Amino acid sequence: LGRGRHTTSWAAIYDIGWARVLDTPGLREIGFAEAGAAGDDALGVLFPDIGELAKGCRFRDCSHAHEPGCAVKVALEAGELDEARYRRFVELQRALNR
Repeated sequence: LGRGRHTTSWAAIYDIGWARVLDTPGLREIGFAEAGAAGDDALGVLFPDIGELAKGCRFRDCSHAHEPGCAVKVALEAGELDEARYRRFVELQRALNR
């Protein structure tokens, strides 16, 4: 009860640039189909600008959330990185690290 209703009643496949999106009834989550596209590699493909900024981070395993010397956060605070784009990056990063 109270969980809403599925609006998709058929399966559809959309090719968007290099990506393929599948819309199916009951779809709740997405992921990367190819093992080589997982984790940081996938984020680097989806967010090449953030990947380039991350090369300037002080720590190699920077989460871009709270570490000192984070080049991504510096760019965000300087207005050189769109805040909505950064939030999407962080949300996807969290989902991939679950």
